[in-house]
Amino acid sequence: MAIRLVALDMDGTLLNSGKELPPDFLPWVKAHPDILTVIGSGRPRGGLRDYFDENWQIVYLCDNGAMVYRGEQLLFSQPMPLLHVSSILTFLSGHQGVVPVISSAGYAEIHRRYNEDKKVIYEEYLGTDGKPLLQTSGYSAMEQEYDVEGNIVRRRFLHENKPVLRTDGYAEVRFEYNGL
Repeated sequence: MAIRLVALDMDGTLLNSGKELPPDFLPWVKAHPDILTVIGSGRPRGGLRDYFDENWQIVYLCDNGAMVYRGEQLLFSQPMPLLHVSSILTFLSGHQGVVPVISSAGYAEIHRRYNEDKKVIYEEYLGTDGKPLLQTSGYSAMEQEYDVEGNIVRRRFLHENKPVLRTDGYAEVRFEYNGL
C-alpha cells in the first residue's frame, strides 16, 4: 500500500526547540508531490507563511482546525459566532495576565481602543495593506458601550467610521439584562 498523505503538527513535533524545520523536510516534500502533506497548527495561516513556499500544494489546518487552506486557497472555514467571541472576550477581560489573540482569514491586524475599565470600546480589522478590511458579515469595525456594571449594552457595526448594515440585516445590537 502506497503512502498518500502525511499529516504533521508544527510546534513541538515538526519544529525543533529553535522553531526550525528539519533540514531534510522541505526537500522531502518537493521530492514527493504525489504524497499530500498536511500541516496542523493552532497558529493562524500567517504564522506558517515563513516556513513554506506558496507554490507547493501543502494543506494547512490552521487555527486549531477552524481554517483549512491548500496553499493560499481557503478550503474550509468554521468561525465562531461573534456573540460567542464577544462573550469570551468579556469573560477574559476580568482576568489579569490574559492576552486574548483573535485570528481570522485575511486580516493582518486588529486595532482596539479601551475604556478606563480596560474593556474594548472600538475594534477595527485591517488588511495586510493597512486599510480597513470588510468582514464577510459586512463591517470592518465595531463599537461597544457598557453599563455601570460592565455589561455590554450596545454594539454598532461600522465601515470607514460609518454605520453599516451587516449581511444579516442589522447595524446595531442592544442588550438588556434582567439581573440573572
